[in-house]
Amino acid sequence: MSSPSSRSSLYSAPATQTPAPSQEPGSNLLDLDSILDELKEIRPPWDAQESEIELISAYGSGTFGKSHKGKWRQREVFIKKLIAIDPQFLPEDFPKQFKEECERLMRFKHFNLVPVVGSCCSPTDKYIIWDFTPGKSLKEHLIRNTLSTPDFLHIVRSIINGVLYLHQENVIHGDLKTSNVLMCSNGDIKLVDYSFLDFKDALSIDESEPQYMAPELFSGESYREKIDVYSFGMLIYEITTGRVPFAGVPPKTIVNIVGSQNQHPEMFPTTPVFLRQIMIMCWFHDPLQRPAFSYLQDLFNQEPDKIL
Repeated sequence: MSSPSSRSSLYSAPATQTPAPSQEPGSNLLDLDSILDELKEIRPPWDAQESEIELISAYGSGTFGKSHKGKWRQREVFIKKLIAIDPQFLPEDFPKQFKEECERLMRFKHFNLVPVVGSCCSPTDKYIIWDFTPGKSLKEHLIRNTLSTPDFLHIVRSIINGVLYLHQENVIHGDLKTSNVLMCSNGDIKLVDYSFLDFKDALSIDESEPQYMAPELFSGESYREKIDVYSFGMLIYEITTGRVPFAGVPPKTIVNIVGSQNQHPEMFPTTPVFLRQIMIMCWFHDPLQRPAFSYLQDLFNQEPDKIL
C-alpha cells in the first residue's frame, strides 16, 4: 500500500508554464510579396541568356536580321539575330512585349513550320531561336538539281500551307525565300526564320537581299501580310528558272527599280502560262491587288495538268 507521501506526489499540481508571447494577427502567414519577388527571378526554360548562345555559321541575311546555325545550351539550333532597332521606335516595355510575343510563337504547331524554342532579349541584342531540323535548304538543292512536277507541287503547297497558317495567326513571315525553305531529310518541307507582326515597325530593314522584298518596304509605307505574297512570286520565279531574281543587279539598283519603277524579273518564255500569271499577280505594286494565300492555296490544289 502506498504511503501518503507517495500518493500526494501522484496528484501534485502541474508545473507552472510560461505563457507564449502574444503574436500580431497574421504574423504566421507566408510573406506573399517575398515569394512573388522570388518567382520573378525564376526564368522560364525558353528564356535564353546571351552567354548561352553560340553563333557558328551564317547562312543568310534577310529583311530583319541575320540568320545562323548555332548552339544554345549545347543543342543545335537556328538563330536569327535581329538587326539594330532604333530606340525612338521602341515602347518602354519592349523587352516584356518581345518575350511575350516569342512565347506566343512557341505555341504555334504546324507541320510546315520549324518550331520556335527560345528567345533572348539582352540590353544590346535580340535573338529568336528555332529548333534545328536536319536537311538542306531549297536554295542549296536548286543549285545542282531541277524539280520534278510532283516535287514542285509538294514544295509549293507546303510553303503555302505554312504561310497561310502564320497569316491566320496574324503573323507575317517577313523573309520568305528559298534559303528559308527547308527540305528535311525525311522529305518534309518546313519554313524557318519567320518573324512576327507586332514589332516590324520598330525594326530596321537590311537591304542586303532586296531581291525578294516588296516595294512598300523600300518606301516607308505601312505594310501587312501581302509582303509575303510578293516574296512568294519571287520564290516561284527562282524555282522555275533556277535563277535568283535580279541576278547580277546591285542591291541599291534593285531598291530603285522595284520601289520606284515597279520593275520585275524578266519572264522566261518556257515558263508555263499559269505560273507566269501567278507571278504577275504576286508582283502587283499595289498590295491590295495581290492575292491572299488562301486564294493561292485553291489555285495550287488543282490537278497538275492545270498548273504545269
